[in-house]
Amino acid sequence: MTTAAAFVIAPPAATRGVGHPRTRWRLATAAAAARRPAACGPPVRAAHPTPRAAAVGAAAAAAASADDGGSGGGARRTHSRRVVLASAAAAAVAAALGGVTAAPRPAAAAAAAAAPTGPFVLPPLPYAADALEPAIDAATMTVHHDKHFAAYTAKLNAALAAAGLADVVTNDASLRLLLGNVGAAGGKGGGVVADPAVRAAIRNNGGGYVNHTLFFSTMTPAAKAAPPLVVLSEAIDGGFGSFDKMRAAFTSAATGLFGSGWVWLVVDTAGGNRVRVTTTANQDVPWAATPGLVPVLGLDVWEHAYYLKYKNKRPDYVEAWWSVVDWAAVERRYEEAIASAA
Repeated sequence: MTTAAAFVIAPPAATRGVGHPRTRWRLATAAAAARRPAACGPPVRAAHPTPRAAAVGAAAAAAASADDGGSGGGARRTHSRRVVLASAAAAAVAAALGGVTAAPRPAAAAAAAAAPTGPFVLPPLPYAADALEPAIDAATMTVHHDKHFAAYTAKLNAALAAAGLADVVTNDASLRLLLGNVGAAGGKGGGVVADPAVRAAIRNNGGGYVNHTLFFSTMTPAAKAAPPLVVLSEAIDGGFGSFDKMRAAFTSAATGLFGSGWVWLVVDTAGGNRVRVTTTANQDVPWAATPGLVPVLGLDVWEHAYYLKYKNKRPDYVEAWWSVVDWAAVERRYEEAIASAA
């Protein structure tokens, strides 16, 4: 059986006073979790002073020289202490403004703009934006991935930082564990994240991150969408009687779900590893409401997933989506779920 992670309270340090902020919950894994390495920027390179730096330096020296010339009324002392100090100051200004400031480099600026601001990054699409056409058009794919998924990623990082958890919730495993505590309705998880607004932000955006990660990674171009393999096929037959019955149950749930949400094919690791269909509202994750449920396939039925092409015809979207399900990826997830529960 795999080692489970647990939430523990870090005891307050001996030096903390009564007015110290609340002792926060810390997430610790019994198994060593991979820590994301800190990003290292390029080394600072010396450069020639910029025109602005040289001008500032010259102006400072000139001003100091003029001040020295008029201060005593006698002959100018070219190397007076005041001029020497002014020259040194001018050199310092020039160095500060130009000596360590290289000319802007477009590639470096773009890389800096794209650098993550937290532990989670937007996974790239595993196929071209138009690869799933005609089931999912390129425009929808681009907006869904590059805008909606990217927004969930950025807001998740911000919420973790606000909760003081950005240094401990650093990978998918720790995020799934956190969502099991804060990712359900009814105020659950207050002991982990006390602020209800921050807790809701983690629930919504953390769920959005893991849900979309699964969604995009379990689709493939129609030409590669082979039927379920033996292991998964047998599990589906055991849970539903046949693949067609599973598909009918999943489709019915997807077309009948009110509002925005997700439809899942899950493995019930607490119920004999049987596969079944379930739904969640908004960006909630299945295991938050029912511990032990592990999703292996998920369909996003938020309107942003289909409205550009299908408008209000969600059933058409659901029917087309079946043609691009990557059953090999679903089976890998199924086998991982079974192994993790062993």
